[in-house]
Amino acid sequence: MAGLRYRVRIADRPGIRKETSKYVQPIATLLPNIPYNSHVSSIIICRFLTKLVLMENLKNTLLLLSQYGMGTGDEALGLQLVTNYLNLMNEEAEPPRFIALYNGGVKLICEGSPVIDIMKELEQKGVKLLACKTCLRHFDLLDKMEAGIAGTMMDIVQLQKAADKVITL
Repeated sequence: MAGLRYRVRIADRPGIRKETSKYVQPIATLLPNIPYNSHVSSIIICRFLTKLVLMENLKNTLLLLSQYGMGTGDEALGLQLVTNYLNLMNEEAEPPRFIALYNGGVKLICEGSPVIDIMKELEQKGVKLLACKTCLRHFDLLDKMEAGIAGTMMDIVQLQKAADKVITL
């Protein structure tokens, strides 16, 4: 799984090792069969925890996408980052339950979006896609949606209340 390889690479970086051990040490005490006495053990625990977090905690998660891309700065890089992120979410056995899009993020589910195929796949897997209708109107995209449904800000607020976890990109 790509998510596991990524987590191990992070754990392998010397600058992250101490930071990672802060989170691994207490959890290692809950898992007595996994020794915690070396860097290799911390990678094993991190691999286990990454799988647990991604597969268990995303079941009732709301992902908020507020821009056309991810991060600030170069637009092409931002689109590549959001593409990579959504691909990883799409590979998960339990992707987020909801994705809400507002402001420039609504462009991600409209014609011409570089991630429209991924969004459609996520929708087919049961992920509910909700785009802010005010934002769609602002960008004149209401009739160009190719995935999801248009909703109100109240709908987004209700999703935030109902979700166990909210991730904002």
